[in-house]
Amino acid sequence: MRFTAALSTLLLGASLTTSVLAAPRPIETQLERRFQNLDDDVQADYATWEYFAGNCGGGSSKRSLHKRAIDVPMSDSMEMDVPLGLKTSQLRSCIGVVITGKKKDGGLFRVLGHFAAAHFMLQSEWDKFTSEYNKAGDIDKGTTQGYMSVPDYKKKYENGATGFYADENGEKKDATKLSEEFEDELKKRVDDLVDGNPQMFPRDVDIAEGSTMEVNEKNEVFINGKRV
Repeated sequence: MRFTAALSTLLLGASLTTSVLAAPRPIETQLERRFQNLDDDVQADYATWEYFAGNCGGGSSKRSLHKRAIDVPMSDSMEMDVPLGLKTSQLRSCIGVVITGKKKDGGLFRVLGHFAAAHFMLQSEWDKFTSEYNKAGDIDKGTTQGYMSVPDYKKKYENGATGFYADENGEKKDATKLSEEFEDELKKRVDDLVDGNPQMFPRDVDIAEGSTMEVNEKNEVFINGKRV
């Protein structure tokens, strides 16, 4: 009897151990897999990353449409829920992102990010942006709106014209591909935050002064000085 009881206990323990070891791992959702790491989702060779790094202006500006606006530097983001605006400039090959909305107590908030296409920095830039977004607190998601100022990589160069996306040999396909991937992946993430497609505003990368993006204390958004 004792041998039989001991054997039964041993078999039961082995069965429980096997079931624990064989327990299936939680399956990641498609969204979790898709948004796991921005650096993995946007790929380019070293020369293309270097090319973009040399064509982003830096983010500060001496001019603003509104005196009550704070500069957001390149590769940085900032949230504001008091009567102050946010602005950035010299975007050039970078992407500017603004999210505006209301909190559930009725107060306005705004977030502005200056995203540089920089190798191994994309995810940290996005983490900074979402951290600033979350500072707004109790957000009324139904009031949020996204805006993106993006390089116009679809611009056509004719008769041997050159520019950021073209040289004497024609289109710079690696640069075009990096801009397209960067824009697409960032747009999906902004879309997820605001529960709807952000408004997209392509701009000419080749203008000498780069590009500005600004959101004032009333949550009005301006790109290159023009309200959108």
